[in-house]
Amino acid sequence: MDNQTLTCCSVAFSQVIGQAAVDVLGQPEAASLPRQENGCIAPGALIKALEQRYGPCAAKGIAQRMGRAAFQYFLDFYGNELNLTGMEYRLLPYGRRLQTGLDALGRKLAGECGAQINQDADASAYYWQILWQRDPENRDGREGFSYFLAGMAQELMSWSGGGKYYIVREIPDSGRCVLKIDQNPLD
Repeated sequence: MDNQTLTCCSVAFSQVIGQAAVDVLGQPEAASLPRQENGCIAPGALIKALEQRYGPCAAKGIAQRMGRAAFQYFLDFYGNELNLTGMEYRLLPYGRRLQTGLDALGRKLAGECGAQINQDADASAYYWQILWQRDPENRDGREGFSYFLAGMAQELMSWSGGGKYYIVREIPDSGRCVLKIDQNPLD
């Protein structure tokens, strides 16, 4: 396996990212985003390109919006495999549905993007602790990609929680990215 493969999301998940980019940025801008020869998108290179075009703050917001847009495409590609689109999932009790959905999403995203996503919870929030396994030298780009992952988690929570809005934010932690996902929606 070469180094390009190690720094890249899977081909299928790169298609999900590409479709979300078209939704958020439009076809001309999405077409100019960096891709590997095989069509893979490297998360670090994606964030770097967004930062160069829009600046660091806007790049994070765009990445999060792309993550939200990507969730529907993610369901199309992986929903049946992860049992997220069946009646069994929809009939789970509210809290169990949210936790089960986050578990399934985290496991799949970890495999598709070269990360380890550990989930924890307390009485008010779920936590995703993201440790990057691939491309460790490009920490800034990978940390920026965590905003994309936050957008996906936010959209899963809204989709599983009856269309309500849930706050997802990064919290400071040394050496890793931690996303805090509120268990209760905004009123």
